[in-house]
Amino acid sequence: MLMWLTGTRATGRAYSWAVLLAPPASAAAGALSAVVLAAGVVAYVVRGPAPIR
Repeated sequence: MLMWLTGTRATGRAYSWAVLLAPPASAAAGALSAVVLAAGVVAYVVRGPAPIR
């Protein structure tokens, strides 16, 4: 979201430091997001919620 808000010039071209977003139909983007989601779920199940301070 940060890249979308600040990573493009007024002309719509991305700055060199910005990571370009993948198209919605990208199989690689879908697979990567599924892996990241699964890793987050596994980490939450193994470690549990953060303790309340």
